[in-house]
Amino acid sequence: MKNDTKSTVQKGKITILGKEYRIPQSWEEITVEKFLDLRAFADMPYDEAEFISIFIDCPKKELLKNDDPDFEYEIFKQLSWYRTKPIDFEKLLLPSEITIGDKKFKVPRDIGYKTYGQKISLQDRIKVMKSEDPVEIIPYALAIYFYNDYYGGDELPEDELINKFADEVCMKCTITEAYPVGYFFLMRFVESMSSKLNSLEAHILPKRRKQRFANLRSLASSKLSTP
Repeated sequence: MKNDTKSTVQKGKITILGKEYRIPQSWEEITVEKFLDLRAFADMPYDEAEFISIFIDCPKKELLKNDDPDFEYEIFKQLSWYRTKPIDFEKLLLPSEITIGDKKFKVPRDIGYKTYGQKISLQDRIKVMKSEDPVEIIPYALAIYFYNDYYGGDELPEDELINKFADEVCMKCTITEAYPVGYFFLMRFVESMSSKLNSLEAHILPKRRKQRFANLRSLASSKLSTP
């Protein structure tokens, strides 16, 4: 029975209590969801079991049953890239394709073909989330712009289905693909909004009404700075 609790570590995978788990070998294997979990973990007291649990998607309680004294050393040895090669968002190139769920989609260089409703939906999402952190907004931007491509249809569904798609599918996209694609969508939106505000203020709105657009202008000028 004792042997059943031992782990077996190989390159890129580990077997714990008879179940195999993947050990990520680079940032290309880290999902948006995992990235956000790791970032949240960095703000909490260090818990080694929790850290390993996040990386290999193994429940913490299962890890604690393991009696192989070397398994954590072997895991950390394979995670050396995490410490030595931190992700640089500014160097991530916009890919030609993005994998969402079990499907691949071409990444548009021009989002003008997307619907006005999608743009308004993204605008509303930014307002609701009240966040200037693109990593938190990006899964929802992807959900808004790719929902119809993924499921078919011409109209966006209610927010509940968009949220479900973002949480259950888009959060599973790799951070190295999702970030540059989602950021591209956000920047095109912000640039468009900023341009329209300039036009409104210069040609349409009375000077005394400019203040109504202060919050949107702040968002546009912030450019949703990277973390």
